[in-house]
Amino acid sequence: MTSKGVGTELRKLLPDWIVSGKKSCSCDSAAEKLDRYGVAWCEQNTEHIVQYLVDQSEHLIPAFRVVPASGRQAIAERLVSKAIKNAKA
Repeated sequence: MTSKGVGTELRKLLPDWIVSGKKSCSCDSAAEKLDRYGVAWCEQNTEHIVQYLVDQSEHLIPAFRVVPASGRQAIAERLVSKAIKNAKA
């Protein structure tokens, strides 16, 4: 599958069971926006993207809610970094 951008790559990194069937999750529309904004914008706004992911973590399965905010932040930072790297490849 060819990358369309950072949003597509980020979505690929999130397991389907985390986001599928979640009415309150706007993952696909957020991914489309990141794809439209482009890699350069995402690199310059990494902190904004990370914060969005951390904010969305409240919609995940209850087991993930017990992870401290600092842990969710670290995971989100790694996911965004990897998605940007993959989109550039």
